[in-house]
Amino acid sequence: MVISVAQETETVFELEDCWVDTDSMGNGIGKKMFEFVIAWLVKQGAVRLKIDADPRMANLVDLDNPIFDFH
Repeated sequence: MVISVAQETETVFELEDCWVDTDSMGNGIGKKMFEFVIAWLVKQGAVRLKIDADPRMANLVDLDNPIFDFH
């Protein structure tokens, strides 16, 4: 399981990778990892997280959260 982000500016980050082992899919581990990373980014002062759109991400995020910037 891997999540990686890159810092573009002091307050802008980009999600680079979000992988969950096939055997671990469907049990909520990806969502928990993602929520942990978002909480950590907010503590770092992030106001924006850029995400290359992937339909599988839709069930992991609150699309109304202003931190997210899908592209």
